[in-house]
Amino acid sequence: MPRSGTTLLSATLTRSGEAIGGAETQFFNKCYRMKRTLCLLDPFWPRLAVATLKGITLSEQKVLELYGVSRESLYRQLSKSDRSTKSMFDALMGLDGSTQEKIVVEKTPNHLLHVDEIRKEIRGCKFLRIVRDPRGSAVSMKKLPWASADPVENAKLISIWHRQSRKFFSESHRDFYTVRYENWMKEPQFNIENICEFSGITFDQKMLSPSDSDRRVMSMNEPWKNQVNAAYDISLADNWREQLNDNQSKKIMRICSAFAEEFGYAE
Repeated sequence: MPRSGTTLLSATLTRSGEAIGGAETQFFNKCYRMKRTLCLLDPFWPRLAVATLKGITLSEQKVLELYGVSRESLYRQLSKSDRSTKSMFDALMGLDGSTQEKIVVEKTPNHLLHVDEIRKEIRGCKFLRIVRDPRGSAVSMKKLPWASADPVENAKLISIWHRQSRKFFSESHRDFYTVRYENWMKEPQFNIENICEFSGITFDQKMLSPSDSDRRVMSMNEPWKNQVNAAYDISLADNWREQLNDNQSKKIMRICSAFAEEFGYAE
C-alpha cells in the first residue's frame, strides 16, 4: 500500500550487504504485458526492449539513470540474454553475474496489483506485503504529488488496491508475508528479525539504524521519502489522529471497511 513504509523497509533490508536494491523500477506497472510481448517478439532484439526500458521514469527521472545503467551496457546485456521478461527486469536494475549471490529487493508499491504476473515471470520470488491503518496511509498520501489533498479521497484508492490485490494472497500461496506498519514501528527489531527469516536475509543490528546509503532507494525528486534517513519513531504509527476530525475518520473506515476488518484495524 502507498505510504506504508516500503522505502524504509527496502533500505532496512539492504543495510546488511546480503541484499541489494534501489529506487522503484515501476517495471510491471509501466512496462505492461503487451509492451513486453512486443519487445520479446522484436526481430531486431533487443532494440525495442532497450527503447522501452529507457522510457520508464520515476518522478520524472529515468529509472535506468537511478540504477546507473547506460544505454550501451543495457544493449550489451540484453544482446547476450534470453528473450524473457526476467532478462528485461534484470537489465533495468543492472543485475549481472556479479550480483548472483545477492538477494534483490524491489519496492514499487503498485506492483501489488501485478503479483500474478510477477509470480509467473520471476520464479521463486517472495512478497512482503506492508499494511497500515488506512487512516494513516490516507493522511500520509497527501504528500504525494499524484494523490489528493483530501484523505477521504485517498481512502478510495486504498480500498480499490485492496479489492484488486487480495486474491493474490490466498492461503494456497506460501510466498508472502504480511507486515503491519504499526507493529513494525513499535517493535522494530522483533519484526525485522521475522522479516529477515522469511526473506532469507541474516539479521544485522545495522538494520535498525539509518545509513548514508539509504538514499539509493529513492529519486532526488521524491522529498516525501526523506524520512528513510530518520530513526524509528513510534509516534508515526498514530500521528494521523492529530490530522483527522471524527467525521473524516469515520468516512475512511467506512470506505476501507473490508481492509480494516481483514487486517485488524476495525474499531
